[in-house]
Amino acid sequence: MKNIVLLSVLVFVASCGLFKSEKEDGETGILSKKKRQPVNVSERVMSTETDGFFSSNSQKDTLGNQNVMWRATLNTLNFIPINTVDYDGGVIVTDWYSPNSSNESIKINVKFNSNEIKVSSFTVKAFKKTCSKELSCKTTSMNENFNKKIKNQILEEIKNLEIKSKKK
Repeated sequence: MKNIVLLSVLVFVASCGLFKSEKEDGETGILSKKKRQPVNVSERVMSTETDGFFSSNSQKDTLGNQNVMWRATLNTLNFIPINTVDYDGGVIVTDWYSPNSSNESIKINVKFNSNEIKVSSFTVKAFKKTCSKELSCKTTSMNENFNKKIKNQILEEIKNLEIKSKKK
């Protein structure tokens, strides 16, 4: 029994190296610290590296500088708290938002299908949650006109960002 406990402790101690924030470079054998990603959404958008959805095969694009659709979407939705930003999957999901403390709130999901700047490159899906005084809530999809309105606002912001970048 002592041997099993001792063996378990040794295996555990030996495997603790897996939890370090350092990794070994395959060529040089040198340990290097992992680069930490910023927690703030704005800082992550402007970060210089991405291995996710928006990176190209020929070179690493900078998400904040190269993908105007992503920046335009974040600028358009800046009045709503952002819940999830997934660069790898190309998805932005807002939190539930109620502008005037009513019993209705909205949530907006934006999914990027490609990194080309065109109307079909992203979709907008919005939801409305209505809560009654009995604390029961009902969630429904917003009508297509609302989704088109948000999409048009994002497209307008894309135009504005493109114009600003050409002036520089």
